[in-house]
Amino acid sequence: MIDSDHLIGIYDFEFFPYALGDVLTWNVRTAMHCEETGKRAVDAYICLDKDHPASIYQRGLINSDNFELFFHELYDAFGTHPKLGNIHIFRYRPLLLSTFKDLAPKTDGVNLEIIHDYLSILQNKVESGFLTKIYNVLESRARQNTGLKKWLPRVLPEKIQNSIRDHLSDEKKLNNYFIKYIYSHERINTFAEQRGHIPFLHKAPGCSPDIEEIIARQFNDKKIVPIHLRLRKLDIGYGGDHTYERDSDFLEWYDFLREAGLKYPQVQFVVLGRLQEKPLEILRLPNVTSLRLYGMGLGHELTLMLKSDLFIGTSSGFAAFANFSATPYFITKMNPGSCQAYAIPNGTEQLPFARPNQKLIYETETAELLMKLLES
Repeated sequence: MIDSDHLIGIYDFEFFPYALGDVLTWNVRTAMHCEETGKRAVDAYICLDKDHPASIYQRGLINSDNFELFFHELYDAFGTHPKLGNIHIFRYRPLLLSTFKDLAPKTDGVNLEIIHDYLSILQNKVESGFLTKIYNVLESRARQNTGLKKWLPRVLPEKIQNSIRDHLSDEKKLNNYFIKYIYSHERINTFAEQRGHIPFLHKAPGCSPDIEEIIARQFNDKKIVPIHLRLRKLDIGYGGDHTYERDSDFLEWYDFLREAGLKYPQVQFVVLGRLQEKPLEILRLPNVTSLRLYGMGLGHELTLMLKSDLFIGTSSGFAAFANFSATPYFITKMNPGSCQAYAIPNGTEQLPFARPNQKLIYETETAELLMKLLES
């Protein structure tokens, strides 16, 4: 049964990624849609089907054996939704479809469009077969080689060419679906311009008591600065080797944190994210800790960010949480790809909806730069 003033939000992991930044952006985008349509809350319908555990872009990493681990790590992010109603988790897609079949006659045009978009994309799934893999390699090389681009259509049989065209058409529909409900900040920027605000993310449910206790006992009278240095290379099992260039320079961060401990002992740094990505050297510094050492998780980290004095971190999932909050921040490692996702010109110093103390940094991360950001 759906409340007439609740908006349906669908996050199916076959089409949307296991990615913190994307879940948080989806939270904000659906909250905006909720406000625009005069609804009171968003009911999240999450599809986690073992037979369809991941999108075409993550199938090399996530499969039916490990998808639950990735979801477990990410789940608390859904709880930060600005207009959260109910959360429904479906481990069997036919049951989700049956639910929508029952809801359709009882809901309005706004929710019918959302259901229709979802049902339409189910008609256009791209399978990661042998042909697709081969063509992706050839097509990637063809973009860089004019001769190969002309040669490719001549050597492929017409049947395969038709299959490729269908594949590209289906993939484009998938991309358009992703863009409509998550990817681009263009809609967020327009919303902020028209309404003078965006929906801010909330604390993760149930995490506040733990955070208040640790602040009182461990961080009392300290300036709390969560940090996120991206070190994906240290966690090879999670893949992502094509994004290693986005990683931080650990030695620069280490030198900065060590010096900050001497100059500003009143600052408590809290490193965010998986412990697998954190060298022991950084965790042994007296001014650095991790909530995960206390048995806490993602929801606690996100909740702490809202109670912090400053966030410093690379352009990534935790940066997305800072973007959609009132917490002062410096987002480092900004690049053209980040700007494209944010729908801003490369080099722009602030997001269109940012506050004066929320800045984007394009300079190379060095100990000197990080210290300058802390002191400013």
